[in-house]
Amino acid sequence: MFKSSKSLASKLTQTMVNQQKKQQILKSFVDIYLVFLNNVLKVNNDVNIETLITMVEMLKKHNPKKIYEMWDMHIYKMYYDKISPNFDVDFWLLTDIESLMEIHCKQLNNYDVGQYRSVIIDMGKANQKILYDQYSNNKQHKPVVIDMMKNVVQLCKLCELYNE
Repeated sequence: MFKSSKSLASKLTQTMVNQQKKQQILKSFVDIYLVFLNNVLKVNNDVNIETLITMVEMLKKHNPKKIYEMWDMHIYKMYYDKISPNFDVDFWLLTDIESLMEIHCKQLNNYDVGQYRSVIIDMGKANQKILYDQYSNNKQHKPVVIDMMKNVVQLCKLCELYNE
């Protein structure tokens, strides 16, 4: 009976350590995601991005896991091979955003993005323009865009850790 108590205590301890690790990953994820969004705002001053930042800050306090889940479903699982280990700039620069959205929705079994569809498409097109500016050596945007690409890679690595 003593061995089973020790085994149970060990399992409980491991479970608590894993939960603590996941909480730390979530905290880091949300912090980096907010840095990413603020960088996007620096190069694309858009009210929709400001609204998204406000929503993420509220979710951070009440349900940070939801932020992770959305990124995991819509970015990490769909585009991991275009992001990690190296950010595939050509893919993000040359892909037609509207076609990508159609493919994305079909992969999610016709998940309806409804009213957000045009916002997502507009943000995607704006981000393509920003990437193009980076390649045109826009001195104002270049360091921020490089940070954005690093943030995306970091977020995907955190998804990988969280999913272990």
